[in-house]
Amino acid sequence: MAIDNTLSPHGGELIERIASPSEAPHIAAGLPRLPVRDSIAREVINLAYGFFSPLDGFMVRSEVDSVVRNMTLTNGLVWSIPIIFDISRRAMAEARVTPGDSVLLTYQDQALAVLEVTEAFSYDRELMAQHVYGTSDRDHPGVMRTLGLEDTFLGGPITLVNPPVINPPFDQFWKTPRQLRQRFSELGWSKAVAHQTRNVPHVGHEWMMKGALLSSEADGILVSAVIGEKK
Repeated sequence: MAIDNTLSPHGGELIERIASPSEAPHIAAGLPRLPVRDSIAREVINLAYGFFSPLDGFMVRSEVDSVVRNMTLTNGLVWSIPIIFDISRRAMAEARVTPGDSVLLTYQDQALAVLEVTEAFSYDRELMAQHVYGTSDRDHPGVMRTLGLEDTFLGGPITLVNPPVINPPFDQFWKTPRQLRQRFSELGWSKAVAHQTRNVPHVGHEWMMKGALLSSEADGILVSAVIGEKK
């Protein structure tokens, strides 16, 4: 099905990093395994399906620094929060990960994705928290999350080798950027208003959504629920 490119992705191109079923075993074969926690697994899935277009993987130092200091990628595209893979030096040593290597990321003992490690670096987490959130107050959940990051960051592209299985009834609501654009095309939408929420929408949300819909002359509203940790 043709996709209406009027609703173009951030940066102009939808970046998808998903191995085909026939490619996946060959890509992952023989690679050292590196277990990842929930938050990293979610970021991998977001990267793979293009939720974070135009990124193709976790940010290297130059991208992190540009986002922290300028709120843009190195190419000038607006981006407000670094997308990072943090790891302790100990875990990195145990997995024998060095720049130039490829590693198989695993989640709950299952293969997830291949990470091509192009760079391993450290970054001032206090600086990151202050610039990204505009405060160093440890009562701020984003600040606490940033300060709690491990001491080393890995940057490089990822390739998903084992697509996630979304259990019902939530599977009917989980849509990739490509699937959403297909649906927009079916509906004849060329412009959409999006509302992201971590709570059930209330009257105030409805007022904002309707106001945005009318003022932007959009064709419809996408309500996107936040999945995962809320604070």
